Amino acid sequence: MEVQRFLTECKRVLRENGPPISFTIGGKVAVGGEKPVVIAGPCAVESREAILEVAEAIKSVLVDELGFNNVVLRGGVWKPRTSPY
Repeated sequence: MEVQRFLTECKRVLRENGPPISFTIGGKVAVGGEKPVVIAGPCAVESREAILEVAEAIKSVLVDELGFNNVVLRGGVWKPRTSPY
């Protein structure tokens, strides 16, 4: 599994007009606060083993190595635009 790192610092998105947006993901991760939230995972989950491998890699790099504590694992049932519907 390959981990791709950003070569430049990500800029924080600010909302200039209107009130700030905030919400929680899963009742645990607050979006819109001072701490950045990282959402990572595959376009499509192909097997239980594959998503567990991705989860471990994300934890190893983002949580253990880089110290992020607001991390959300995401994965789709189908790749975007390939749904059977």
